[in-house]
Amino acid sequence: MNSIRSPVAPTAFLVPPALWRRWLLRGIVFAVVLALSTAAWLGWRRWEMRRATQEAIRMARRGSFSDAEPKLRAALERDPDNSELLRTLALGLLGTKQLDEADQVLARWCQVRPEQAEPYRLRMDLRHQSE
Repeated sequence: MNSIRSPVAPTAFLVPPALWRRWLLRGIVFAVVLALSTAAWLGWRRWEMRRATQEAIRMARRGSFSDAEPKLRAALERDPDNSELLRTLALGLLGTKQLDEADQVLARWCQVRPEQAEPYRLRMDLRHQSE
């Protein structure tokens, strides 16, 4: 005689609802903590880069361009279109008579801010000095 079996799984494999809810809550808490941690880390990195950029600009304006130059260049690698960085680096290079490098930075500054007259004026002055 063929007996008909029920398609229901044995009760030994069923997870009690309270346990299932507990694990779901733990998963949600873990995901939220992970998302907040990632957001905090990314925000901190962005803040740290901005702080390093401002510190390099302050150093250059205080007169310690030789100490600020590597930091300015590193900041420009992260943000190559920052006209304030380009201006500070260009003026520092002009002040230390690194004219070839200053010309390259001035050219980049002219590309980034074509509406500003200062980089064009400085570049023309540099061209007239080298003649």
